[in-house]
Amino acid sequence: MRLSKSMIAAAALIALTGTAFAAGEATVEARKQNMKSIGGDMKAIAAVLKGESSDTASLPTRTKSLADAAAKSKALFQEKVLVGETAAKPEVWAEWDRFAAGLDALTAESAKLAALNPADKAAFGAQVGVVGKICKNCHDTYKEKK
Repeated sequence: MRLSKSMIAAAALIALTGTAFAAGEATVEARKQNMKSIGGDMKAIAAVLKGESSDTASLPTRTKSLADAAAKSKALFQEKVLVGETAAKPEVWAEWDRFAAGLDALTAESAKLAALNPADKAAFGAQVGVVGKICKNCHDTYKEKK
C-alpha cells in the first residue's frame, strides 16, 4: 500500500498533537504538585501556630520547602496550558502581569518567612499571615472553585 503525502502529513499531525497534549498534561501536573506542596506546607505551619500540632521542629524545613516551591511557581505558569484537569483560569494568562506580580510577591514573602526564627512567634505568625493573604488573593481570582 502506497501512502499519499496527505496521509503521511495527517499521521504526523496526529502524532505531534498527541505529544503536545502529553507535554501539556505534564506541565499541568507539575503545577498541581507544586501548589499542593505549598498548600501542604502552609497547612502544617498553620497547624503549629494554632496549637493543633506540636511539630515545631518541622517549621524551618516547611518554610524552606514553601519558599522553594514559591520560587518555582512563576516558571510553571508561564506557558499557557489548559489541558487535562486544571483549576487555573484563563485569566492567569490574560492578566499575566498582575498574576506574575502576585507570584513574585509570594516568592519574596515566602523567602522572608523562611529567614525568620519560628521562636519569634509574633513576627513568624505575622509573616505567615502575609503569605496566606497572597495565596488567598490569587486563588480567589485565578483558581476555579470546586
